[in-house]
Amino acid sequence: MTEKDLSGIYVSEEAKEFIVNHKGIDYEFKMKELPWLLSTRIMSGCVKPQKDGSVIIDKSDYDIQYLEAALVEAPWQLDKTRLHLRKLSQSFGNKLSAHIPNPNDIDDEDLKKE
Repeated sequence: MTEKDLSGIYVSEEAKEFIVNHKGIDYEFKMKELPWLLSTRIMSGCVKPQKDGSVIIDKSDYDIQYLEAALVEAPWQLDKTRLHLRKLSQSFGNKLSAHIPNPNDIDDEDLKKE
C-alpha cells in the first residue's frame, strides 16, 4: 500500500493574525486553528440539557474555552484570558467572537471539490 501525503488533512501549524478595531483602536490577536477532536471536545463540554429534554450549546462557555485553547497572542496575558473575556464590552465581545469558527460549519469550497 502506497503511503499518501496526509499534510492536507491536518490543521495548519501557522497562527492567523487578526485585528479587532474598537473605538478607533486596533487590538491585535493571533489564533491557531484547533484540531477537529479538540474543537469537538470543547463543544461537547458546553452542551446543556434543558428541562424539556432538549439540549443547547452554551455559546458563551464555548467561546471562552475555544479562545483559551486557540489564542497564541492577545492584548492581555494569555493565562488571564477568561478574566478579560468576562469584562469585555458587548460590542468588543461580538467583534472578537466573529473570529471563532462554528464547529458545525462546513467549508463550501471543500464541498465543491468533492
